[in-house]
Amino acid sequence: TITIARGNNELRKEYQQNKHKIGSFVYHTFIHELGHSLGLFHIWEYILNEKHKVLDSIKYSVMSYKCPDIKDADFGGLYPMT
Repeated sequence: TITIARGNNELRKEYQQNKHKIGSFVYHTFIHELGHSLGLFHIWEYILNEKHKVLDSIKYSVMSYKCPDIKDADFGGLYPMT
């Protein structure tokens, strides 16, 4: 059993029930909290320059809360037409 925080029973319960599939919110939260337990901070605490704020996205770091804009979406080399 993996326990990140002593009182975090919900995360442990969801992990044990296999609700941690890659790409799910639970998986992202698990990895994010694991980052905190390893001493990482939220990504915006590292960004000192305004031009680097684009890096504050879950596209680049699990320690962010922000989702990327649609213009930053990766369609796997496909370019959907409208």
